[in-house]
Amino acid sequence: MSIRLREKVTARNFGSKDGGDLGHQYIIDVLKYCYGALQFANRMAAAVTHDNDVSNTIGGRFNALTLDDFGEEEEEEVDWNDMDIAIQKGDLPRYEGLEVEEEIGIHKYLLKGDDEFQVVALLLTMNDAMGRIRGHYELLKDFMHESQLCMRVIMECAVVANTATRIVYQAENELALEHPHLSSFYHVLAFLFYSTIVEDINKVLKQTKKEKDPYMALQFVAEMVELSFYEAAGQTHVPSTVKRFVKKSGLEQSYVDRMAGIIHNYTCWETLLGIEERTMGIVADETSETGILAPGMRPHTWFGPLKNIGGDSCILNTQKLVQIIAMGFKGMSVPGEAPEHWAPPFDEDKSPAKRIRGDLDGIFAFIILPELLMLCRDAPIDYLPEGSHLITVLDLLHRHVKGHLTKAVPISLTFGLHAILMSIFVLHGDGDLARVAVNAKQSYSMLFEQLQTGLEESKVVESAPLVHKYVHAYGSMEGFAKLVRPSDDPSYKVDPLQAEMLTLWNPLLGGGYMLHATYICSIELGTATINSMGQLRSVLHLYNGLRLRDSTFEIPLLRDLDNFFERDTCIWVDGKPEKGSCCEMFWLAWGLNPKLATSISSNYTANGDPRYDDWTIDLRRKTTGLSPESISTSYRGVVQHDF
Repeated sequence: MSIRLREKVTARNFGSKDGGDLGHQYIIDVLKYCYGALQFANRMAAAVTHDNDVSNTIGGRFNALTLDDFGEEEEEEVDWNDMDIAIQKGDLPRYEGLEVEEEIGIHKYLLKGDDEFQVVALLLTMNDAMGRIRGHYELLKDFMHESQLCMRVIMECAVVANTATRIVYQAENELALEHPHLSSFYHVLAFLFYSTIVEDINKVLKQTKKEKDPYMALQFVAEMVELSFYEAAGQTHVPSTVKRFVKKSGLEQSYVDRMAGIIHNYTCWETLLGIEERTMGIVADETSETGILAPGMRPHTWFGPLKNIGGDSCILNTQKLVQIIAMGFKGMSVPGEAPEHWAPPFDEDKSPAKRIRGDLDGIFAFIILPELLMLCRDAPIDYLPEGSHLITVLDLLHRHVKGHLTKAVPISLTFGLHAILMSIFVLHGDGDLARVAVNAKQSYSMLFEQLQTGLEESKVVESAPLVHKYVHAYGSMEGFAKLVRPSDDPSYKVDPLQAEMLTLWNPLLGGGYMLHATYICSIELGTATINSMGQLRSVLHLYNGLRLRDSTFEIPLLRDLDNFFERDTCIWVDGKPEKGSCCEMFWLAWGLNPKLATSISSNYTANGDPRYDDWTIDLRRKTTGLSPESISTSYRGVVQHDF
């Protein structure tokens, strides 16, 4: 992916299929060598292990995010027969490198490379990641027409969305870290689409001013772009922003006013909301004959080539809505208008959406986003275990509400919210959106009902108070999937049930809540309680002993548990014991050292009582408890994003 991305961007920016400048040629050359060496290693592993099923592809668990059809050219086919012969001869691939006149500084070319490459790479990453999200929800919709059992696929789609959002989050932060002058998405937009204005301002700036602050012009343009996303609230800050830049730069007021007007007009036109288009009589996909800009221009063209975050799915539209609603929410208020004020009524069967931009503005700006903002304001989302990996967008929104509500909205947060809209857009129709919501909510509620029922019917309060504490604590997490406002709140402008379905049980968040309930409140809680006092270890050792005495003895539940934990070192230190070593292996499993375990086993009397008077705690060795990874092979990847 990295090779194809860099080749595509450098070909676009430098007009060179060889990789642009010397620094980029070097990077691409090294990446190609690494990719070839990994293919060689995979093939060698197959030859050594005689395993014909070893994949020739590179990627592992990241294959879900493989960027298909990324470039225009097909990848060069590998001659596997020649590679097999090379393996037999021991001819390993060698890196010969590029001929250069002087040593290439990797920090300069890789980390401090040209800004345009890094910016375009971020946008391509966002587009490809959103395309992967779209593709998985399209597969889900197809699957729903063939099977009623779709919960697993809903959760898999949520995993892809979480991973994609984390990738954008990491890319955004790395860009800001390595290129501080591109610290927000508005700086990215200013750099890409207003480079001419930035250059013009730099030409009239005094050299001493530019030397003191090389990115002064870019900063001003970025601030003006940002204010254009705030609508009326942003316009009130334009004069003070202009005045501050005039004082700092020493430029004429009239010149700065003119530049600010150009930036504001172009940005407002490019990011027109659906209600503004209808007010101005602009028809979707038609050019403008009149308006604030030259005839023939139409809005939402900046990201036109990026089909998953541009055009009818333009993420700038989502960014503008988030910025406006978040700024209004600073006063702890929710929009007073009904969704129909900003967009046509939405009903997945009677009035379906034709595009994300415009058609879903109403339910997003006046139902989904306000409800999520209130949830993140009032609920302790930061206490959700592994929330950043299982419900990523909710974690990012909570961070923004608690610490950065008045600042520029991070593009990673907008990306996650845009992914929610993408999931709704792809799934809606034929009643599929409602089916997903109902299935997710029922499955979620059933898990916690079973948890509560088991707690009420058991005696764990008396016999195992720690288990009771765990179950009660995990059971309380059900409350995170509830709206803040009660259903009879007069501030609702829509049916509260519809608000709940669209906000909490849309395909993406519904899948996220089910991920959290499954991996945290089921798998993680299970590992914390099933052997909390060593009961699982004792039962399975006893069951093994009974089976050694009578091979026909079998209890279905214990048989299944025995098979499941057959290789777990928390239960068995060195595999299952045979006759004559059961007692010693039992004490070893409890953490006693071999000498003490042997001594206790040899001193058992006929009635089974140990006769050992020197059993001190300091003689015990440290043991490892059950871990979620030992129960679920997907836990490490899904919950911890450790691939």
